[in-house]
Amino acid sequence: MNQDVVKQLIRARTALVLDQPFFGMLALRLKLVERNEIKTLAVDGKHVFYNAEFVKTLSPSLTKSALAHEVGHCIFDHLGRRGARNPRKWNCAGDYVINDTIQNAGFELGTGWLHNAAFAGMGADHVYSLLPDDEGGEGGGGDPLDEMIDATGSDVECNAVDWKIATLQAAAAAKAMGKLHASLSRFVDELTAVKVDWRERLRRFVTENSRDDYSWLRPNRHFIMQGLYPPVCTARTWARSWSPSTLQAPLINPLSTRLVPRSRPSSATPDPRRPR
Repeated sequence: MNQDVVKQLIRARTALVLDQPFFGMLALRLKLVERNEIKTLAVDGKHVFYNAEFVKTLSPSLTKSALAHEVGHCIFDHLGRRGARNPRKWNCAGDYVINDTIQNAGFELGTGWLHNAAFAGMGADHVYSLLPDDEGGEGGGGDPLDEMIDATGSDVECNAVDWKIATLQAAAAAKAMGKLHASLSRFVDELTAVKVDWRERLRRFVTENSRDDYSWLRPNRHFIMQGLYPPVCTARTWARSWSPSTLQAPLINPLSTRLVPRSRPSSATPDPRRPR
């Protein structure tokens, strides 16, 4: 293990805690592990794996940016949301989102780090849909800064929940110190907002604003001159409001018999008084 590189990373993490406490507190959750078989950096939600030779090429400012970048993959849950999407393209989409976020928060971006102003304010899912299938940094030049090691099994949900809680705690602490950037504050607000299914919201709106004091039945023209528009009464309508015993009464029974042809014309006897 290269001790000089370890000290460089620890100094950068300490500087984050002092200058950018939101990222600094979250960076402390990630254990630093040297792994020289990777090209640059990698993150799995619990560790930051680094190539010592790559870290040596970073200035103190860029070392802080690189650690903040790794934290970004965790707070945006890029590790657990990839699904069946192309790993490299998803990594590029995540890098565009993170680099825009940390640059707005005052971090320096290195040469070749993926950044495109056209993707400002977008999420990784949206950026992914805009990138070509063979994306290799063509949207803004360069390659992904790091690698993402996807969580598997029960770790997916546990990591997401743990990081959401940690993100809210870090945001509260940074806000109390007056060092939470406005763009991060908006992200935290979105994270804590209660999400309601749009179908449920639409159903509630229609239910609350729809009128139920009318009928689609044809109005009875005999009452129009009186300013009343009751629907035409049929045997089916009468059956809904009168009990069977009431319909057998001498006064109602002839009326219901005359209304049957309207509801079942195919099976009723024609009225001999009506002209053909």
